Amino acid sequence: MLILFRRVGEQIYIDNGRIKIEVLKQNGDDIAIGIKAPASVDVHRKEVFMRNLLNGRPNSRLPTDSADKSSKEPT
Repeated sequence: MLILFRRVGEQIYIDNGRIKIEVLKQNGDDIAIGIKAPASVDVHRKEVFMRNLLNGRPNSRLPTDSADKSSKEPT
């Protein structure tokens, strides 16, 4: 596992920049991150991923969970 420390406004690039992760804000222990990834890349919060797994649903091409604020935008 790669561990990186970032400050608000700093980004991490994955897969030659296809996936971008940015620290948007911090409020105490709460940290908001933004994720930009091509539509072909599935992005789920752990609890959504596990719920889908337990319900026998694939974790790809699912409708976005209304509570999931991740963003999938083509780059």
